[in-house]
Amino acid sequence: MKRLFVAAALAANSCACAANRGADASGHFAGETWSRAWNRFGSDSSQWIAPAVLTVATPIVWAFDKDISEDSLSEDLFNSNTQYGDVIAIGLGVVPLVFGGIEAISGDSRSLEVSSESLALTMAASYMLKGLVNKERPDGSGQDSFPSAHTSFAFAGATLIAREVRRCYGNWWGYLAYVPASYVGISRLEGQRHYLADITFGAALGMLITNLVYDAHFDEDGQGGIFGTDRGARVVVDPSPDGGGVMVGVQWNF
Repeated sequence: MKRLFVAAALAANSCACAANRGADASGHFAGETWSRAWNRFGSDSSQWIAPAVLTVATPIVWAFDKDISEDSLSEDLFNSNTQYGDVIAIGLGVVPLVFGGIEAISGDSRSLEVSSESLALTMAASYMLKGLVNKERPDGSGQDSFPSAHTSFAFAGATLIAREVRRCYGNWWGYLAYVPASYVGISRLEGQRHYLADITFGAALGMLITNLVYDAHFDEDGQGGIFGTDRGARVVVDPSPDGGGVMVGVQWNF
């Protein structure tokens, strides 16, 4: 499953170069862009409360990680399965990418760019922290327990779904995606793949990075940000020169 997550991150990263036509690529690296994103994040309690609570809870539950892990193994309250959790995690990441791809075909690649960048950055941060922290897994299978990449990936995908539904349809139904994302975390705990602290911080990391990337790209009205008001890069479908079919291509603007 780790290979699938790495592959998903690489695929997302390759899509992240699909910057919109008319948008200034340097905006991705401008301090003002991320300062504005951080201010938006901090001013919207629906964005920061959950990752803040989970981050604060992480060192607290870390102190009881082994006891919690043993209890989850003996009680198995949710009867969760890591294989189901793996599939759900991948699905939560794929859904916003597919939606973004459909939008790109119609000429608006903004969702595809935001989704791919969010997932790629989330995975990069997760695996960087794994190497730095070097925490042993509950089942002793490795030294890469903290944080849970499955959980961070699932919560990044859930956050993308929630934000896109809110932007496009103006309602909060997308936040229900956090329910299957939570199942992913529980399955990692009961499957003895991660401690609770790994899961709480993984969830916080996925939500934090995704919200910041989203806020950097979109203003409150769903426009502006890095994108400006141009609806740039797109998938192009044209007849072939010899008239024997069609040519499908992606117009990338860097």
